[in-house]
Amino acid sequence: MRSRLLACLVFLVASPSLAAARPVDQIAALYGPEYALTISRNGEPIGQHILTFRQERQAWQIAAASDMVIKLAIIPVFRFAYRSAETWEKDRLVALTAETNDDGERTVVKVEATGDGLDVSGTAGSWVAPRDVIATSHWRQPPTGPGVVVNTLTGKRNDVTITDRGEDSIVTGVGTLPARRLTYAGDLDVDTWYDAEGRWLGMRFKGRDGSVIDYACTRCGR
Repeated sequence: MRSRLLACLVFLVASPSLAAARPVDQIAALYGPEYALTISRNGEPIGQHILTFRQERQAWQIAAASDMVIKLAIIPVFRFAYRSAETWEKDRLVALTAETNDDGERTVVKVEATGDGLDVSGTAGSWVAPRDVIATSHWRQPPTGPGVVVNTLTGKRNDVTITDRGEDSIVTGVGTLPARRLTYAGDLDVDTWYDAEGRWLGMRFKGRDGSVIDYACTRCGR
Protein backbone atom coordinates (compact mmCIF):
# COMPACT_ATOMS: atom_id res chain seq x y z
CA MET A 1 0.00 0.00 0.00
CA ARG A 2 3.04 2.19 -0.21
CA SER A 3 3.79 5.14 -2.44
CA ARG A 4 1.86 3.91 -5.46
CA LEU A 5 -1.32 4.16 -3.41
CA LEU A 6 -0.76 7.89 -3.52
CA ALA A 7 1.38 8.24 -6.61
CA CYS A 8 -1.44 10.06 -8.39
CA LEU A 9 -1.63 12.58 -5.58
CA VAL A 10 -0.37 14.96 -8.18
CA PHE A 11 1.39 17.95 -6.65
CA LEU A 12 3.19 19.00 -9.77
CA VAL A 13 5.24 21.54 -11.58
CA ALA A 14 4.11 21.68 -15.20
CA SER A 15 5.85 22.53 -18.45
CA PRO A 16 5.02 25.72 -20.41
CA SER A 17 2.58 23.82 -22.63
CA LEU A 18 0.45 23.29 -19.53
CA ALA A 19 0.95 26.79 -18.16
CA ALA A 20 -2.12 28.73 -16.99
CA ALA A 21 -2.04 32.48 -17.65
CA ARG A 22 -4.50 33.54 -14.95
CA PRO A 23 -2.81 35.67 -12.25
CA VAL A 24 -2.18 34.00 -8.92
CA ASP A 25 -3.97 36.72 -6.93
CA GLN A 26 -7.18 36.11 -8.88
CA ILE A 27 -6.96 32.38 -8.28
CA ALA A 28 -6.18 32.80 -4.57
CA ALA A 29 -9.30 34.97 -4.21
CA LEU A 30 -11.42 31.93 -5.13
CA TYR A 31 -10.23 30.06 -2.04
CA GLY A 32 -9.75 32.58 0.74
CA PRO A 33 -7.02 32.06 3.35
CA GLU A 34 -7.79 28.35 3.80
CA TYR A 35 -9.43 25.66 1.69
CA ALA A 36 -10.13 22.12 2.86
CA LEU A 37 -10.84 18.84 1.07
CA THR A 38 -11.85 15.52 2.60
CA ILE A 39 -9.88 12.45 1.50
CA SER A 40 -11.73 9.14 1.19
CA ARG A 41 -10.72 5.60 0.29
CA ASN A 42 -13.44 3.41 -1.19
CA GLY A 43 -15.99 5.86 0.18
CA GLU A 44 -14.62 5.94 3.74
CA PRO A 45 -12.96 9.14 5.04
CA ILE A 46 -9.26 8.70 5.81
CA GLY A 47 -7.95 12.25 6.09
CA GLN A 48 -7.85 15.85 4.95
CA HIS A 49 -5.99 18.04 2.49
CA ILE A 50 -5.63 21.70 3.48
CA LEU A 51 -4.49 24.57 1.26
CA THR A 52 -3.50 27.95 2.70
CA PHE A 53 -2.90 31.21 0.81
CA ARG A 54 -0.96 34.15 2.22
CA GLN A 55 0.32 37.28 0.47
CA GLU A 56 3.56 38.85 1.70
CA ARG A 57 4.41 42.09 -0.10
CA GLN A 58 4.92 41.09 -3.72
CA ALA A 59 4.98 37.35 -3.08
CA TRP A 60 2.36 34.68 -2.51
CA GLN A 61 3.02 31.86 -0.04
CA ILE A 62 0.87 28.81 -0.83
CA ALA A 63 1.05 25.75 1.39
CA ALA A 64 -0.51 22.28 1.16
CA ALA A 65 -0.88 19.70 3.92
CA SER A 66 -2.25 16.18 3.55
CA ASP A 67 -2.69 13.68 6.36
CA MET A 68 -4.15 10.19 5.93
CA VAL A 69 -4.56 7.14 8.14
CA ILE A 70 -5.90 3.80 6.90
CA LYS A 71 -7.11 1.42 9.57
CA LEU A 72 -7.87 -2.27 9.77
CA ALA A 73 -10.67 -2.36 12.32
CA ILE A 74 -9.27 0.15 14.83
CA ILE A 75 -5.58 -0.52 14.12
CA PRO A 76 -3.72 1.93 11.84
CA VAL A 77 -2.01 0.01 9.04
CA PHE A 78 -0.91 2.90 6.85
CA ARG A 79 -0.06 6.56 7.46
CA PHE A 80 0.77 9.27 4.97
CA ALA A 81 1.73 12.91 5.51
CA TYR A 82 2.63 15.52 2.91
CA ARG A 83 3.69 19.15 3.33
CA SER A 84 4.57 21.57 0.58
CA ALA A 85 5.34 25.29 0.47
CA GLU A 86 5.37 27.34 -2.73
CA THR A 87 6.63 30.90 -3.20
CA TRP A 88 5.32 32.89 -6.17
CA GLU A 89 6.58 36.26 -7.38
CA LYS A 90 5.05 38.08 -10.36
CA ASP A 91 3.03 34.97 -11.22
CA ARG A 92 6.15 32.82 -11.40
CA LEU A 93 7.15 29.99 -9.14
CA VAL A 94 10.47 30.86 -7.48
CA ALA A 95 10.71 28.15 -4.82
CA LEU A 96 8.96 24.98 -3.67
CA THR A 97 9.76 22.47 -0.94
CA ALA A 98 7.79 19.26 -0.50
CA GLU A 99 8.25 16.77 2.32
CA THR A 100 6.56 13.36 2.36
CA ASN A 101 6.30 10.71 5.05
CA ASP A 102 4.96 7.65 3.26
CA ASP A 103 4.33 5.21 6.10
CA GLY A 104 7.78 5.86 7.55
CA GLU A 105 9.63 6.42 4.27
CA ARG A 106 10.63 10.08 4.14
CA THR A 107 11.44 12.07 1.02
CA VAL A 108 12.18 15.73 0.28
CA VAL A 109 11.87 17.47 -3.09
CA LYS A 110 13.11 21.00 -3.68
CA VAL A 111 12.52 23.32 -6.62
CA GLU A 112 14.40 26.62 -6.82
CA ALA A 113 14.63 29.30 -9.49
CA THR A 114 18.11 29.97 -10.86
CA GLY A 115 19.52 31.78 -13.86
CA ASP A 116 19.21 28.65 -15.99
CA GLY A 117 15.69 27.66 -14.99
CA LEU A 118 14.34 25.72 -12.03
CA ASP A 119 16.67 23.38 -10.19
CA VAL A 120 14.81 20.23 -9.14
CA SER A 121 16.28 17.82 -6.60
CA GLY A 122 14.73 14.74 -5.03
CA THR A 123 15.01 10.98 -4.67
CA ALA A 124 15.40 10.66 -8.45
CA GLY A 125 18.41 12.99 -8.50
CA SER A 126 18.74 16.56 -9.76
CA TRP A 127 17.87 18.22 -13.05
CA VAL A 128 16.92 21.62 -14.46
CA ALA A 129 13.37 22.40 -15.57
CA PRO A 130 12.49 25.42 -17.76
CA ARG A 131 12.25 28.74 -15.92
CA ASP A 132 8.68 29.48 -16.98
CA VAL A 133 7.08 26.36 -15.55
CA ILE A 134 4.22 26.72 -13.12
CA ALA A 135 3.06 24.75 -10.11
CA THR A 136 -0.24 22.98 -10.62
CA SER A 137 -0.84 21.70 -7.12
CA HIS A 138 -4.41 21.34 -8.38
CA TRP A 139 -5.46 24.70 -6.97
CA ARG A 140 -4.54 26.20 -10.36
CA GLN A 141 -6.59 24.67 -13.17
CA PRO A 142 -4.29 23.58 -16.01
CA PRO A 143 -5.10 23.94 -19.69
CA THR A 144 -5.37 20.80 -21.75
CA GLY A 145 -2.69 19.18 -23.89
CA PRO A 146 0.55 17.22 -23.61
CA GLY A 147 3.37 18.27 -21.34
CA VAL A 148 6.01 17.37 -18.79
CA VAL A 149 5.47 17.58 -15.06
CA VAL A 150 7.78 17.30 -12.08
CA ASN A 151 6.16 15.08 -9.47
CA THR A 152 6.91 16.69 -6.12
CA LEU A 153 6.41 13.41 -4.30
CA THR A 154 9.50 12.02 -6.03
CA GLY A 155 11.16 14.81 -8.01
CA LYS A 156 10.85 12.70 -11.16
CA ARG A 157 9.88 13.91 -14.60
CA ASN A 158 6.46 12.61 -15.69
CA ASP A 159 4.97 12.85 -19.19
CA VAL A 160 1.23 13.46 -19.23
CA THR A 161 -1.61 14.55 -21.47
CA ILE A 162 -4.48 16.50 -19.94
CA THR A 163 -7.88 16.06 -21.63
CA ASP A 164 -11.05 18.08 -21.07
CA ARG A 165 -13.87 15.58 -20.53
CA GLY A 166 -16.57 18.27 -20.49
CA GLU A 167 -19.36 19.02 -18.05
CA ASP A 168 -19.77 16.59 -15.18
CA SER A 169 -20.65 16.66 -11.48
CA ILE A 170 -18.94 15.81 -8.20
CA VAL A 171 -20.20 14.96 -4.74
CA THR A 172 -18.78 17.40 -2.18
CA GLY A 173 -19.31 18.51 1.39
CA VAL A 174 -22.05 20.88 0.23
CA GLY A 175 -23.81 18.41 -2.05
CA THR A 176 -23.47 17.47 -5.70
CA LEU A 177 -22.01 20.33 -7.73
CA PRO A 178 -21.73 20.85 -11.48
CA ALA A 179 -18.09 20.69 -12.57
CA ARG A 180 -15.73 20.32 -15.50
CA ARG A 181 -13.69 17.11 -15.44
CA LEU A 182 -10.07 17.03 -16.60
CA THR A 183 -8.17 13.76 -17.02
CA TYR A 184 -4.41 13.26 -16.64
CA ALA A 185 -3.09 10.29 -18.63
CA GLY A 186 0.40 8.92 -19.19
CA ASP A 187 2.86 8.53 -16.34
CA LEU A 188 0.06 9.70 -14.04
CA ASP A 189 -3.63 8.79 -14.20
CA VAL A 190 -6.01 11.03 -12.29
CA ASP A 191 -9.33 12.84 -12.75
CA THR A 192 -9.79 16.37 -11.41
CA TRP A 193 -12.89 18.57 -11.20
CA TYR A 194 -13.23 22.39 -11.30
CA ASP A 195 -16.20 24.73 -11.08
CA ALA A 196 -17.04 27.42 -13.64
CA GLU A 197 -14.72 29.91 -11.90
CA GLY A 198 -11.76 27.53 -11.98
CA ARG A 199 -11.94 26.54 -8.34
CA TRP A 200 -10.63 23.03 -7.58
CA LEU A 201 -13.47 20.85 -6.28
CA GLY A 202 -11.83 17.45 -6.08
CA MET A 203 -9.97 14.58 -7.70
CA ARG A 204 -9.98 10.79 -7.99
CA PHE A 205 -7.37 8.14 -8.70
CA LYS A 206 -6.78 4.44 -8.10
CA GLY A 207 -4.17 3.02 -5.79
CA ARG A 208 -1.97 0.05 -6.61
CA ASP A 209 -4.23 -2.11 -4.47
CA GLY A 210 -7.22 -1.11 -6.60
CA SER A 211 -8.73 1.17 -3.98
CA VAL A 212 -10.36 4.41 -5.12
CA ILE A 213 -9.00 7.59 -3.54
CA ASP A 214 -11.26 10.66 -3.66
CA TYR A 215 -10.63 14.26 -2.69
CA ALA A 216 -13.72 16.46 -2.32
CA CYS A 217 -13.96 20.04 -1.08
CA THR A 218 -15.75 20.47 2.25
CA ARG A 219 -17.24 23.98 1.84
CA CYS A 220 -16.14 24.64 -1.73
CA GLY A 221 -15.80 28.40 -1.36
CA ARG A 222 -19.36 28.82 -0.04
